[in-house]
Amino acid sequence: MAHPANANGPSLHAFGSNQALHPPAAPAVTRPCHEPPVTLKMGAWLTIMRNGPAALLRWITIAVGIFCFIVLLAVFHFADTDLWAKLAIGAHFWKYGAVPQHDLFAFTPVLPRYIEHEWGAGVIFFGVLKFFGPTGLLWLKIVLALGALATALTGARKQGVDWNVLMLLAIPAAVCLLPGYVPVLRSHAFTYFFFALTLFGLESRRLCRFRTAAA
Repeated sequence: MAHPANANGPSLHAFGSNQALHPPAAPAVTRPCHEPPVTLKMGAWLTIMRNGPAALLRWITIAVGIFCFIVLLAVFHFADTDLWAKLAIGAHFWKYGAVPQHDLFAFTPVLPRYIEHEWGAGVIFFGVLKFFGPTGLLWLKIVLALGALATALTGARKQGVDWNVLMLLAIPAAVCLLPGYVPVLRSHAFTYFFFALTLFGLESRRLCRFRTAAA
């Protein structure tokens, strides 16, 4: 017995009953992980205008805090022996193009082989000193310190932490970081910055995978 034909198209037998009763669902459209939400594309000034005096007070507080932290970093600028040692290693690299294999600066007997594990920082320090002078070293310290704090704050905001909580925690965080920046510049300034940058990258990757799975 033949199946009755559909008035609006072919018979059920032509396509199979499952296809006719359950058409395939349209593919889900997912947004790339790197594309920010629409609300994040608005500028900071538009956000201030929308939220009113509270947002303006928040940005003023952040600006004042950054200024005070810069002043503290600029006030503490004594040069310790570690800086001179790194500058000497950096000068050797800039002149000879290689890291010294034995200690050239000790006046007492040393081991036959010398490995300077922070020679990269010394190369950067001497390059900044050569082209920008002592002030350049001070500004490099300020930029690395602010970069570490800014990266940590940005990572916390990606997790949804409120601005008021972040500004409250930024005070003890700055106090804990300040002893590491009391000298003009030391190698661990790069460690603080790149450690924060690494955590930010890992957190961004985790949130990207979470949004992809949720979509």
